[in-house]
Amino acid sequence: MTALLRPGLLLFLALTGCLYYHRWSRPGATEQEFYRDSMECHRMASGGWCYGAYCDTMARNQRDAVARCLRAKGWYPVGVVSMTGGSDEEYAP
Repeated sequence: MTALLRPGLLLFLALTGCLYYHRWSRPGATEQEFYRDSMECHRMASGGWCYGAYCDTMARNQRDAVARCLRAKGWYPVGVVSMTGGSDEEYAP
């Protein structure tokens, strides 16, 4: 029975280990301003379709582009939380 559980556990850990989000803040900014800027940065960084190992590289490049865009708009990262799911970015008051 443990031999059957091992692959499932590894798959679960692999999938949940990739779920995280960055927390961002900017003095005097509102949550609505953050999500507006975040959506704009995601639109600018969005790529096309991918397959295979290229998807990992493309996703990493997109995350980097979004982070650069948010920094250019005055936002700064205040931490990363893992294994949460949901969005890639979160407003931190």
